[in-house]
Amino acid sequence: MVVVWQVLLVWALKNLLFGVAASAVGAVLGSFLMNEYMSGNIQKNLYYASFVLRCLNYG
Repeated sequence: MVVVWQVLLVWALKNLLFGVAASAVGAVLGSFLMNEYMSGNIQKNLYYASFVLRCLNYG
């Protein structure tokens, strides 16, 4: 028979695993975005995207 503490333990371990995974994904994504921002790629991409949107709007 499954005891309440076993259910709670599985629930806590599952949440811990998802928390660690989300933290790792956030750290990797944040590091990537910071590198892109510091190298100026985000600003360049936004400039070109706005240029393309302006061309499409006035085309």
